[in-house]
Amino acid sequence: MTQYLPKALVALFIAVVLAFIFAYSQGYDSSIGWNVTTTAESEAFYTLPFKKGPFQFSFQGEKYTLAENFSAGPIERHFTTDAIILSVILLGLCLILTVTTYLSRMWFIGIMGLFIFFIMTLHLPEVRLFGFGERSSVAVVIVLIIYLLPAYLFHAFIKGVDFGWRLLSFVLLSAGIVFFSGVETVALQEQFIAGSYFGMIALALVFLFLIAEENVFGILFLITQSKGGRSNHVHFSVFSFVYLGILLAHYGKKAAFWNLDIAFFSPYLLLALSALVALWSLKYKRSLFEGFISVGYAQILYCSLGMVVIGFITLAFSRGNDSVYEGLHYFIIYTHLAFGTMFFLYLLWNFVSPLGQGMQVYKIAYKSQSFPYVSARLAGLAAIAAFFFLANKEPFLLFRAGHYNYLGAQAEAQGQDRLAAEYYREGSIYGYDNHFSNYKIGYRELQKGDISEANYRFGRAALRYPSPQTFVNQSATAAMSSETTPSLISLQNGLRAFPDNNQLLNNLGLTYADMGKTHEAVNTLQQAQPKSQWTNAALVNLWKVREVDSEQAEQDYEAGNLAVKANILSALMDANVQTSLSFDSASLFPSYPLHRLAFLINAAWYFEDAKVALWLDHSLSGQLDERMYWAGKNAMVMSYFKAGQINSALQALDYLKTEVPTRESGKYLNQMGLIALSQHAPKVALDYFDQAIQAGFEDALLNKAACLLELGEFSKATEWATYLVSLDSGYAALKKDITNINNTESLTPDQQLFRLYYLYRTYSAGEINALLSQADEQYIRSLWAKVANEQLEEQNYDQLKTYRAVFNSLLPSEYFEEPDALLTLVDGGVPQNGHYLSEILALKDQNEQTAALVNLASMNSLNEPLVLAISRILSATHLSESYDVLVNAINFNPRSVALHQQYIMAALEMGLENYANDALQKLTTLTTQNDYQLFYQQYLDKKKALEASGPW
Repeated sequence: MTQYLPKALVALFIAVVLAFIFAYSQGYDSSIGWNVTTTAESEAFYTLPFKKGPFQFSFQGEKYTLAENFSAGPIERHFTTDAIILSVILLGLCLILTVTTYLSRMWFIGIMGLFIFFIMTLHLPEVRLFGFGERSSVAVVIVLIIYLLPAYLFHAFIKGVDFGWRLLSFVLLSAGIVFFSGVETVALQEQFIAGSYFGMIALALVFLFLIAEENVFGILFLITQSKGGRSNHVHFSVFSFVYLGILLAHYGKKAAFWNLDIAFFSPYLLLALSALVALWSLKYKRSLFEGFISVGYAQILYCSLGMVVIGFITLAFSRGNDSVYEGLHYFIIYTHLAFGTMFFLYLLWNFVSPLGQGMQVYKIAYKSQSFPYVSARLAGLAAIAAFFFLANKEPFLLFRAGHYNYLGAQAEAQGQDRLAAEYYREGSIYGYDNHFSNYKIGYRELQKGDISEANYRFGRAALRYPSPQTFVNQSATAAMSSETTPSLISLQNGLRAFPDNNQLLNNLGLTYADMGKTHEAVNTLQQAQPKSQWTNAALVNLWKVREVDSEQAEQDYEAGNLAVKANILSALMDANVQTSLSFDSASLFPSYPLHRLAFLINAAWYFEDAKVALWLDHSLSGQLDERMYWAGKNAMVMSYFKAGQINSALQALDYLKTEVPTRESGKYLNQMGLIALSQHAPKVALDYFDQAIQAGFEDALLNKAACLLELGEFSKATEWATYLVSLDSGYAALKKDITNINNTESLTPDQQLFRLYYLYRTYSAGEINALLSQADEQYIRSLWAKVANEQLEEQNYDQLKTYRAVFNSLLPSEYFEEPDALLTLVDGGVPQNGHYLSEILALKDQNEQTAALVNLASMNSLNEPLVLAISRILSATHLSESYDVLVNAINFNPRSVALHQQYIMAALEMGLENYANDALQKLTTLTTQNDYQLFYQQYLDKKKALEASGPW
């Protein structure tokens, strides 16, 4: 066991040093976590415009822009990490005890005396160790016996026991105390940390005294390891002066003698380097301790002491107790500068000639000389004392503050918050402006709602040993008090201390954005990494303020999270820019609900993909902001609408209007009316607008007027316009246009187009063509849609072909695809253009074709000509499916005469005469008496023909 132990200890020691470097590199991030607060800002906008003659309509929606702001949480406790570090420290102490059993009687007694004092300082009765009371010393006596008895036996009686077994004995005894103490592990940890504090400080100082000169020795070794260098004394002096000069520059900065920053220098990395060099150089110092301890045991003792000390400092870093490591910061500089200088002078005084002769001085550096090594060490101690008192004992005050910080944390762990607060206040007095104490108090006051005191404390925490978290919270608390400029200054100060901190850059950029300083916001956010750790905050906020670049948008859309995607879509909608982006559901999970919902809402408005609506419906569950819930529902509806799934949109709106109070249902009824009007179903739209008006939704007032005009009911439209004028004189111009609709004289171009839209049947093809030459394309599209739909409904196919010739040169071919496809069907042909019908009718599989036709018809029951055509196609081979299509269509379009007539005939063919008779009864309320009689005669003829053909 002993054979491999030294190598294992060296490896463990190096691992501890590396862990220390890692903890140092983490800074306060190991003890203070970052939080991201996402806020969603909604903006109402109008989209999906459509025109009905002189009327311009659009749908209202809400899009969302996200902003992500960093805040810092409390100083956290990681008890598992503490336990691991304390285990390393305890192992180090066990190793020291084990090595002590091999020392001479005098050294054994001396070290054991110090160990007894160390155990006494732990104040173990305070945690009722082994169940004994707080005033009982029995627990301490038991612990001392547990350690001292085996140590004495190993030292005096059973000397032949192997080192490994001795170590294992102490380790098992320590584990036994921990597991059978009767005290919770956390409580025992806290007591050990607080109780052993000053003992650990003493060990840390001893360790620093041992390693402080090692870098100078390292320089000596590098220069003199090869024989024959005639200028070694010069080289050694130059490199030593550079090294000591850096230390002196840093000391002067620390002591406020000058303001000179050494950017690459860190005292903690210096400590790690010195510790490793000291481990390596131990073999060259055997002359200093050969009479006291062997080289092997000296190495174990050094590694043990290093594990304890570096573990203690690592604990301070992981806990964020800056008073501890900043206090040691002073002594790292003091010891390295003092001992390093004295060792340099010692070498130069004693070995200048050998250096000049090129001898390997490192081999004899510790041999007795005219200027004794001990004198150099004593001179170094004197210099350290001078530094200490020159600093007004500042390191000691910081050590006191560090102790109070640990006591406060112990009280917190025990649930004694008031006592903890007092300890932190004491800590802030001794280590004035130390980070830990002030941050703890500041966060406590923030939780209590005392924003002013919290801001003050965070400000104090940012003065001496700041953290990015402190500046962020100082800025946030200033913003809470509506102090915009102090909030901004806090972030700017933070960036001076931490120039590349992403959290500070992000919050500063967002602050600039809120202040309207877009240029500064963009520049600042671009400096932050677009993706750091677990958030895209900077990129999210950048797309809140930057100008739209399509290429950059596509790159960031692919790389960013859902919050980035949401803001990109919002920016693209603002700029009315179309890109090649597509909706991809793969990125929806895992994600934060707010990110996902904002993205889906914006995606519903930007993409024409029905899958967005399905995902929105899935995401609108759980606890959501009420406004965002309704915005999501509305976006879901319009996603169906954009994808051509009109039935799904109307069904969703019909359900929505039942979820809200009656006074708010008018908004959704009006939206249903707009959808119906956009699909050329003015009768259905009029019903919805009437219901919306009854619910008190004022926007539906003008929409009703448009519906009445669309239906050609000019007298009713005039009456309604008169009513509108009584409400608002702004409608007088509309009333005038309606009143003069039959007038053909002295019309302005706008009035001519107004009249043409509603009375196009009274114009010849030439007149229509002449008037359309002065109209915009949107008007032409709306007129053609009206003409095509009405002529198809009235089965005026020849007239429709005439009108098509007029519009042919005025619109792109895509606007003629559906009318052409339906006309081809009427003529007995099969459509061959790009319309859906052409693709479906080209399918070879009859079942697949039938399913596709039913699906197409069920997407938009308001498209009366298309539904009727599909029904006729299906009736030839699948009468049941044809009937079902008509039933579904009538549910959505109950005012359609043509749908009822075809339904009656289909019901009659299927032998459902009762259903046909019910529909006939309803038809009497939808059409004129003459039209009804004409159709009823057709019905009777059909019935007679069916009876004549056999049973049905």
